[in-house]
Amino acid sequence: MHKRVIFHLVPKMQIGGVEIAIQKSYTALNEVFDYNVLYLQSKGQINVGQQHILWTVLNLVRNKNKRPDVIVTSLWKSHLFGIIFKVFGIKWVAFFHNSNFAHLFDCIFQRIGWLFADYRFVDSKTTGKYLDKRKLNNYTIIPYLFNVLDVSEIGGRDIDLIWVGRDSFQKRVDLLIKFLNVLDTKDVPLKVNIIIANSGKSNTFSKCYKNITLAINNSVTNVEVIKFLKRSKFYIQFSDYEGMSMTTVEAIQCGALPAVRIVGEMSDYLNSTCCLTLDEISDDSLNIFCERIVSLSQNDDLRVELSEKCLKSLNNYKDYISAFKTSIFDIIK
Repeated sequence: MHKRVIFHLVPKMQIGGVEIAIQKSYTALNEVFDYNVLYLQSKGQINVGQQHILWTVLNLVRNKNKRPDVIVTSLWKSHLFGIIFKVFGIKWVAFFHNSNFAHLFDCIFQRIGWLFADYRFVDSKTTGKYLDKRKLNNYTIIPYLFNVLDVSEIGGRDIDLIWVGRDSFQKRVDLLIKFLNVLDTKDVPLKVNIIIANSGKSNTFSKCYKNITLAINNSVTNVEVIKFLKRSKFYIQFSDYEGMSMTTVEAIQCGALPAVRIVGEMSDYLNSTCCLTLDEISDDSLNIFCERIVSLSQNDDLRVELSEKCLKSLNNYKDYISAFKTSIFDIIK
């Protein structure tokens, strides 16, 4: 059977939520489509046989019979190229991964996608509501949710806290360091794992702590991250903004209780009744936040109860792969 051709364009296949979702779905999507990943800047650390956009555009010009049925663009730099594919008569889907803007260019190119794309994908209900307000209601939710992992054993974990992210200000590494300093004053021995998704400098966390045993890992694969999450009691996150935050979703699926700042689209599935939240950045709030973590780390029954409550909060979502397949079939039928 002839497979319909789908292109998915990203700036580069670096280690991040958007790119990990592409990697996780790549094999399954290629079972039903001829699914190809394109990049703008560089191949990045994740390899799914991605091709550079330049050669793809040249092939479109040379051979009209080898054009894709659909082009999906993710992240702001990619949306500008969606217009080029649309000129060639190719159906364009702009995929929006959050309703916040990191900077001016992000705002401009996201708006280009809103206005000119034939179809729109969003990763959460919150992003969808953002488009609703602008009367752009031709969208489908494709959540960062994959098959629920085995969480039959949420108790008995050997890592107390885990943090996963890039060594960047957006992820608020400065706040993470401040948090560790406060946590260390609580006179409770804790094991903390820091997983740096890029090649960040691990000496950022070089301080010797009195009560914290700190382990640092660089450029860990998603498979290895999942293994660490399954061993962890709490998942820590202090970002200024996120989309749906795939790592937070994975942490919940692995039974690691979120202790986080609820930002961006995370409010779709998290609230203070099922996880620990840092609602404001102040010395008092951070101190209370640390005390709650220490207290809950010593109460496995309550921690497990909250972890299971978080897991149930994901029940209303379809998984990424089935939602993506169904939506593409609806577009090309």
